[in-house]
Amino acid sequence: MADHLNSGFDRLSAMSRRWRTVRLEHLGELPVLHIRRGKHECWVSLQGAQVLGALLDGKPAVWANPAAEFKAGQAIRSGIPLCWPWFGDLNRNPQAVRGQYSLPQPAHGFARTLPFALTDVVEHAHVTEVEFSLRHRIGNQSLMLAVQVRLGNMLEVTLSTYNGSEAPFALSTALHTYLPVTDIEQARIHGLGDRKAWDACRDWQPGTLDDPLVIRAETDWVCPNAPETVTLIDPQGESAIKVNIRADLNGEPRPHALVIWNPWTDKARRLGQFRDEDYRHMLCLEAALAAENCVTLGPGEQLNLTTAIENLIYT
Repeated sequence: MADHLNSGFDRLSAMSRRWRTVRLEHLGELPVLHIRRGKHECWVSLQGAQVLGALLDGKPAVWANPAAEFKAGQAIRSGIPLCWPWFGDLNRNPQAVRGQYSLPQPAHGFARTLPFALTDVVEHAHVTEVEFSLRHRIGNQSLMLAVQVRLGNMLEVTLSTYNGSEAPFALSTALHTYLPVTDIEQARIHGLGDRKAWDACRDWQPGTLDDPLVIRAETDWVCPNAPETVTLIDPQGESAIKVNIRADLNGEPRPHALVIWNPWTDKARRLGQFRDEDYRHMLCLEAALAAENCVTLGPGEQLNLTTAIENLIYT
């Protein structure tokens, strides 16, 4: 896997000499693109087309895990991992999704450990766009994934799935976004509007989310038909991060889910690539098409899932 990831490194190095805002680097075993526009920066691994961390106006906007390991073929717990072609435990997915695979399978699918091709770099006056692609077959299904990362005064990531087969393809998917907080017990999430949600920590029992929502224990809420915009307020760090989520199928808007996750104390000790106290400094607000919002793609159809992250002025 490492040889495959690095085989195109010389070609990318030559290409990178033409770029003003993008530099090719290495983190551990992985080639990484470092995009920098003044005080806005992000790092994107070619493995999994994964944002590893980001700064907006010089302030952390996507959590860069200090315990992350950058090994070929191994999932990276940092930034914005892709969950594809299923989200979470495959056994917890609808039959239309899980029936396409033999068991057992890893959580969150396999896209995050596969090498993507860099297909385009476009440097506009105020925004840099980087695009990655991956062709993949699942049984007789021919699928194309594209990931677009846009960095300007906000960070925007779009995951697109195109069904190039003659049969429908069912999937759940997510952009598993880790956001930084100074102290999780003081952070709060605004904009949920007392939504109904499923509590994955309690065997998927239904519940209602407070607004604002505070985190005081292990948290794993899956909120279907979620609002488009939520805001994470970090009083101790005097920061506010706005997360805007949208999804569409062939250009027609679709309802999406929001996943809210923090491992808290006990689970943090069991996780790989995670220090015991780091649960205090992160919170996942994940754009998802999961639970009731799973999608079946017909032949020739394209599904897009986008998360946009913006640092607001804290008041």
